[in-house]
Amino acid sequence: MPQRITIKDIAQETGLGIATVSRALQGLPIVKEATRKRVHDAAQRLNYRPDAFARGLRARRESNSQNAFKAVLGFLNIHADRHEMYTSARIRDYLKGAQKRADEWGYKLEEIWSFQPGVSGKRLSEILLARGIHGVLLYGVPHITKDVQGWPLDWKQFSCVHVGGILPELGFSYVQSDPFDRLSEIMDRLFKLGHRRIGVIYSHELDALRYRSRHASAYRFHIQNVPKADQLPIFEQQALRQLQCNRFSITPQLSRWINRWKPSVLVGENVRRLIEALTDAGYSIPQDLSVVHLLGAGDTISGISENSRAIGYHATQLLIDAIVRNERGKPLHPVGLNIQSHWVEGATLKRLK
Repeated sequence: MPQRITIKDIAQETGLGIATVSRALQGLPIVKEATRKRVHDAAQRLNYRPDAFARGLRARRESNSQNAFKAVLGFLNIHADRHEMYTSARIRDYLKGAQKRADEWGYKLEEIWSFQPGVSGKRLSEILLARGIHGVLLYGVPHITKDVQGWPLDWKQFSCVHVGGILPELGFSYVQSDPFDRLSEIMDRLFKLGHRRIGVIYSHELDALRYRSRHASAYRFHIQNVPKADQLPIFEQQALRQLQCNRFSITPQLSRWINRWKPSVLVGENVRRLIEALTDAGYSIPQDLSVVHLLGAGDTISGISENSRAIGYHATQLLIDAIVRNERGKPLHPVGLNIQSHWVEGATLKRLK
């Protein structure tokens, strides 16, 4: 049996210390990029394979003790208005879950604002690398996704994980709750409560960009179970751009759509603001019209909770794993992890039968 290659062999091959080799293989940012490449090239030449048993023992030992500070992870804020990100309860929960896992492993999590005045994407990349930030969590926001695609951040220098959806254009690993499962759960519950005229509000563009059109697929699949006369067309959220404001009024397009199709329930995102607008327009919720949240239910609002904190938690674990493997840029085999969402009872949905 050939002798197993060890870290000591790599140290001898490169002329580096064993501790330096170990840190380089772990992807720790205190090791210079040139040294890291030198170590990984030597490991590849020698056909080095980590000892899974030893690594497991080390991980167990570290998880049972207070970890020393390792490095900084970035959470990318890609809003032109820096404070807009924090108005979303979902993103705040992503951050809380991510912070918890980062703390457990001895990492620090920091917001990285991409729209800093006078700072290009290239310059921001240089700043992050100079600060030893090699891992970034990315939350894709629909109305600026095109800006992100054209933004010249040097992705190949970073380990990246997308939070709360899929961004096929960048090809990173991701953690989300499955859109098909979310809408399927909603449709099943609405059918059981006697609803047939179900009005769904969302953006086809967003569904395609972040969810690979899985909301549309779920709706088409389940709507077959109702009579043709009760199959309502999806209301395109493009007409709801006022949802981006703190307060808005029902648009004429939505008002006409409701009056024409007479849904018994509306399903969508940005539901809190939608309820405010419907109430201002004279609707009583849920007596006149039920409302269900597609992925951020809670408190008094009925609908689906995507378990945002769990998504942030597991996305951070994927990111740390990629950093330890020294995996930068688009991975050869991206990992997609779906977190189980759950139904939340609220006060915005009434039973029809």
